[in-house]
Amino acid sequence: MRKLPQGEELISLCKKKGISVGSVSFVDHFSGAKKLRVITQETEDDLQRRLLEFKRARREARLWIFALVSAIASILSAATALFVVFR
Repeated sequence: MRKLPQGEELISLCKKKGISVGSVSFVDHFSGAKKLRVITQETEDDLQRRLLEFKRARREARLWIFALVSAIASILSAATALFVVFR
């Protein structure tokens, strides 16, 4: 499984997909002389969950196409078999 996006990449991906980001909570993190703003773990987990749900819903929405094609193929196969038998 691919690694889930984190930080600013996660926020930008959610915005690109149209997923509500809401109010993102940041925490100031000091690394040596640098001051970094990072997303809180709870917010990051929630955004990752929303992103996974979005991808799952999009994938499931496309499955009806395959079910429809399969049903049509079955009907055509049955019709062909009946035609050959009663010919």
